[in-house]
Amino acid sequence: SADLDNKEVVDWYWAPAKLGRAVLDHLFYAGETLIDYRVGNRKYYKSIECLLPEEILQSPKRQISMEDYHAWHVLRRIKSVGLLWNAASYAYIGIRDLKVANRKQAFERLLAEGQIVPVEVEGIKEVLYLPSEWLPLAEAIMGDEVTVSGTEQVTFLAPLDCLLWD
Repeated sequence: SADLDNKEVVDWYWAPAKLGRAVLDHLFYAGETLIDYRVGNRKYYKSIECLLPEEILQSPKRQISMEDYHAWHVLRRIKSVGLLWNAASYAYIGIRDLKVANRKQAFERLLAEGQIVPVEVEGIKEVLYLPSEWLPLAEAIMGDEVTVSGTEQVTFLAPLDCLLWD
């Protein structure tokens, strides 16, 4: 982005950003560029044609419907956060064209396919969703069947943790 001469500032996902950075981020999220390398916090981008083999670029799996994309990305975000609700959340930032109706459709699909399960958490009125493959671990934890060998552990969640944002 430092190579781009434009100093104009635009509203962007997290905060105002220079237009060049916003354009490069958009191209990255759209799958047109990839991060080639970093130096400190500065990212250096290249087009995907420069970094990926032709057989990957021409793969029919790369051409998916927006419904498939939304379902895949919502499931990915649920796995990233751990538990997530089907309501407005910062966790959905950056998912291309994800409107409320698309998000609800993705959740309905993931539920119908058995990829996620609803979970009620005491003190939280919204239903949260958990990847179904994680259900045995969650049940074991709730049943005190999981132990840590050696020493006891304490985990501190940073205030920027996605679940705490919401």
